[in-house]
Amino acid sequence: MNIKAVRSALGLAPAALMVGTTQLNCSPYTPTAVSVPCFYPAEVELDYAHQNSTFNGEPVVEVTCYVLTASEAQDQEGQALLDAYLVHTGASSIKAALESDQTLGGVCKSVFAHNVDGYRLYTVGTVAYYGARFRVQVLGG
Repeated sequence: MNIKAVRSALGLAPAALMVGTTQLNCSPYTPTAVSVPCFYPAEVELDYAHQNSTFNGEPVVEVTCYVLTASEAQDQEGQALLDAYLVHTGASSIKAALESDQTLGGVCKSVFAHNVDGYRLYTVGTVAYYGARFRVQVLGG
């Protein structure tokens, strides 16, 4: 499985999402500076040691992605925007956008955003942003 291709496809999958007139900024890499709202894949987990960590002989990859919506100075707006991105389905749903192309443009066999957690403030540099983590499972490649 091409991890670079998976990260790129995941990072750009929700690029068309809008909440009102607010466009979601997407990146295939963890940014060093944040332009909110933003979405990006960050952590990749591969488990080479267990039999159930493969799909048809290829690794199952777990990717942790982050969405950051606003600095803590804009607490109500940031949390409202975050809530809109976390819905299960609909035009603002990051989950729906990630799963809309099950092959991520041909880089995998299946993708499933199975969990959101960590709804809290995340510090990037010296600024704290409202955000959450998406746990995304990518199968086969």
